[in-house]
Amino acid sequence: MPLEAGFNLVTWTGPDLTSVDVAGFADRLQALFTWDEERQRFNRFSPDAPAAVNTATTLRFGEGVWVQLSGAAVWNQPSP
Repeated sequence: MPLEAGFNLVTWTGPDLTSVDVAGFADRLQALFTWDEERQRFNRFSPDAPAAVNTATTLRFGEGVWVQLSGAAVWNQPSP
């Protein structure tokens, strides 16, 4: 999945309940956001943040994911 600098809204097409893995573009990732329907709030993941504040830990198949990057990148998503 090609991503541009700034905010990108993409669909997670990998397996359901996959742990957040941004190894291929962690150096450009500023933040990743997912929507928690139950709590009606965004969960956040940032590679520079302490684990205790990274509330986005898994991705669900078909879920919309906001990805904020400092530069272009490619997000290789595994097959479901």
